[in-house]
Parts: sequence; C-alpha cells; structure tokens
Amino acid sequence: MSIAEYLKALTIYRSMDRRFRAKTIRDTLQGTVLFRDLSRLELSLVERIVHLRHYAAGETVFRTGERGLGLYVIHEGAVRIVLDQEDEVREVALLEVGDFFGEVALVEDHAKRSATALAARPTQLIGFFKPDLLELIDRKPHAGVKIAMAIASVLAQRLCAGAEDDEQQAAPNDKGSNACSQATGT
Repeated sequence: MSIAEYLKALTIYRSMDRRFRAKTIRDTLQGTVLFRDLSRLELSLVERIVHLRHYAAGETVFRTGERGLGLYVIHEGAVRIVLDQEDEVREVALLEVGDFFGEVALVEDHAKRSATALAARPTQLIGFFKPDLLELIDRKPHAGVKIAMAIASVLAQRLCAGAEDDEQQAAPNDKGSNACSQATGT
C-alpha cells in the first residue's frame, strides 16, 4: 500500500469514526460502573446532556485547589493524576479509556480538587457535571438515583481502600481485617 493509499484509508476511517461518535460515547458511558445500570432510554438522556472536551497532550484538565464542577470519563487518550507537593510533582495514577475521575464534585457542594489532572496524550473526556446530575434527578429521578448510588458506592470503596492503605503503613505485618473489609464483604 502506498502512502497516498494509506492516507486516503486513514481519512475514510476517521470520517467513519466521527459518524459513529455518539454510539461510541454511549459505549464508553455504559462501560463505567456509574452508568452501567441505566436503561437504554436513561443512557440516551445522559448521552444528550454530557459534554465532550478535547485536550492536547500535557494540557491541564484541572489543578489542585480549583473548585470541582463534576466528573470526567476518559473517552479517548489518557490522563495523569498528579500531586503537587512543595517542590515536586508526583504522579499517583495514569487513567485510561473508560476510567473516570472527579466524582467527589458531584456530591460535595464546595469541593476543591485534591490533585491535578493532565492529559497524557491527545485526550477526549466526557464531562458530567453537577447541574447535569441535578437535571437528571429532576427529569428522571430513577436514573438520577441509580447514578447517585453508584457514585456513593465508588466513594465508599475508595475510602475503604485508603483506610486499608493507612492501616498497612501503620502496621505492615498486621493481617487483621478492618471495618471496611467487613462492611463490603472483602
């Protein structure tokens, strides 16, 4: 295949990708625990109210201390989560397609971002913001409650994981179970 043929095929593929973008957004949303239990109709409504954002490699999504407005689901690309500690920046996570971050902003009124999020490469994020959740709760309470319960479950799991990490650092040889393990059945 010549370079010209390759570029023509790539152009056709990209145009097809744009035509099917809405289906892909739906698949990305449905692939996350937050939206997995929604019916087709409920997911269609969510799909209409989310916001697709584009970021260049290295571009900041949000910074530590900024007011949080909502969560992001990675549709394409990857996001680095970093902590700004005095004179050093430490990467704590590299999130990939289907991962989400920033969910605390949906449940806390004046949430401040606890870390900085940076696009690791060209990235598309699906933004789902607090006004979107409130609109959904108003229009389709059942769907809104499903999402709110999924967010609560994720936050509880992350809180327990953090508590277990703290316990392991305090007593690394202690194999006992904590209240989170007992409550979540793990």
